[in-house]
Amino acid sequence: MKKIIPVVAATLLIAITTWFLFKKRSEKHVFSDANVLLITIDTIRPDYLSCYGSSNKTPNIDQLANRGILFENAFCQVPLTFPSHTSILTGLFPTRHGVHQNGLEIFNKKEELITAAFRANGYRTGAVISSFVLDRKFGLADGFDVYDDRMERMPTLTSNFEVERRGDETVSAASKILEKFRAEKWFLWIHFYDPHTPYNPGYAQEISFVDQQIGRLMDWLQERKLTDRLVVALLGDHGESLGEHGEKTHGFFVYNSTLKIPMILAYPDSKQKRVSNIVAAVDVAPTLLQLAGIQDLRSRDGHSLFQPRKADVYFESRYAELLGWNGLQGLIRENWKLIATTRSELYDLSGDSHERNNLYSAQQDISRPMKRDLTSMISISAKAATPDQETLEKLKSLGYISVATVPKQNRTEDPKDKIALWSRYESSLEAKPDSQEKVELLQALVREEPNNNFFRLSLASHYRQLKNLNAAAEQLQQAIQNDPSDPNAYHELAVTYREMKNYGEALRAAEAALAIQPQRSEFHGIRAMIRVETGRFAEAKAEFVKVLQMDPNNAVAWNNLGNAHRELNELEKAAEAYRKAIELSPHYAYPENGLATVLVRQKQTREALPHFENALRLDPRFVEVYLNMAIAFHSLNEHQRAKTLYLTFLKIAPDWMKQEKANAQLLLSQLP
Repeated sequence: MKKIIPVVAATLLIAITTWFLFKKRSEKHVFSDANVLLITIDTIRPDYLSCYGSSNKTPNIDQLANRGILFENAFCQVPLTFPSHTSILTGLFPTRHGVHQNGLEIFNKKEELITAAFRANGYRTGAVISSFVLDRKFGLADGFDVYDDRMERMPTLTSNFEVERRGDETVSAASKILEKFRAEKWFLWIHFYDPHTPYNPGYAQEISFVDQQIGRLMDWLQERKLTDRLVVALLGDHGESLGEHGEKTHGFFVYNSTLKIPMILAYPDSKQKRVSNIVAAVDVAPTLLQLAGIQDLRSRDGHSLFQPRKADVYFESRYAELLGWNGLQGLIRENWKLIATTRSELYDLSGDSHERNNLYSAQQDISRPMKRDLTSMISISAKAATPDQETLEKLKSLGYISVATVPKQNRTEDPKDKIALWSRYESSLEAKPDSQEKVELLQALVREEPNNNFFRLSLASHYRQLKNLNAAAEQLQQAIQNDPSDPNAYHELAVTYREMKNYGEALRAAEAALAIQPQRSEFHGIRAMIRVETGRFAEAKAEFVKVLQMDPNNAVAWNNLGNAHRELNELEKAAEAYRKAIELSPHYAYPENGLATVLVRQKQTREALPHFENALRLDPRFVEVYLNMAIAFHSLNEHQRAKTLYLTFLKIAPDWMKQEKANAQLLLSQLP
């Protein structure tokens, strides 16, 4: 006769058994006090790694795969560096963490970073990043004890986004942090940027170089016996199209060429395993916390990599929205991938990994519920794209809009229909900066899409580089007519008017940019420069301090702060600011000259001379240094050297330096 177990008792028995089995399974993947190493590689396709079947040999990454878990179907959330890494470090989809673009948004939810949980559990946290795109000014640094983003920004670069660090330098910087951390438990994030365009010497070779540096790092850890309780997660932030679907690089589309990434997880007792289930970059964060035995108190979109992912994987690229076109958002559900846009797409990844056969209309029993669920997900988290009423009133008071309302633009053009146009824009980037070809390419784009502010601002920026300031201002004024809520148009107009010495209009435009996005340090920077050039040095100083609170690695801002202190006769503070600028940018001539002039005023003329010499070594055409250095030698009674420098200055000084030339003539006449 069967023994009858009461329902309550049976339920309790099942609950206890389930709890015991779950606890036993979870403890298998828990290593309390483990050191945790997160390696992210920018712009890397899995099919360029030998462990994923490529003929391109990557033996050091293979070693990690040979002793850990390789995920064959891992997907990032955004094919752009900053929003993708924000998802990796928070375990959140962009719909929740709010970052969608590179360089235009600030992440301000540091409590969501997994570093907060690591630090709360006694971990030292460090990061070494290799591109300005991840600079601390954008918000990810707040969760780290050490955030090494020290890459020299050359003031001559047209964009700081060109600034990067080689992988060998990245590993050297990481080893210095680990030397400090090694006696404690630590979490370290290392970011490699080498495979990103431009490829030098080639894409595959860049990946091989990163592989070599990962080998260096692992050897360093092995030699110091830091691998025994080491958890390693290696993944890409996104891939690279390399011409697939007509896209040269990444960010424009969300096909597998840019969305699919390598992902490898190795830990102390891991065994070689290949997992074919769909996983996501957001899954890394909760998995690392689980492996370190840290209870995660926050709700995340990521799931443990040790259990099959049942929830949908969200992804997006809203890059096309910057050009006034429709964005791309989608879901992966088992083998199905939905891309929602003007003409939506559905692909069966099990037999069409290159996404050639759009089944959206043919498989409406799949596409419709996926589209409905995606719409629901987006609507819950969507933020208004237009400025708030207070901002609109500010723009109205500045005279840029006649009524305090800006109609919302309907973004309906499908990026698929714009890829040829986008390729033409990319071709303009490859043209010589001062060439007629570049002008004609950009002019043609603006003629074809007159309401496209992205193209119009690019043309205006190029006009400004060519010193055709009236043409630049005309383009920017039209851009503001197109979209009165575009902060970048106001900023570029402020920069242009400043160069035209129309400081009233420059300040008005700067105020408009700041009304829309007060968190952008470059907007404060242009307002500060206008203050300097209108003699309002105390206000300029306060503005530069604000810039540096947001962007402490900005050598140009440190130099300008030094200039403001010097004009206010705050010489010690000026010298301190100049030295900081020199430390951050050793190839920047201006702070060398600034520091030298301060030292002369402090009666330390001999100490000033090496800084003058450095300024000329860095920039032989830096005209005013010749005059400053001549005056220094004059005061030291070294008359022949002073005379030579006066004559050099008079020979090369431009006509607009009339007063300086007159001063030089007078001083030269006083020499014996």
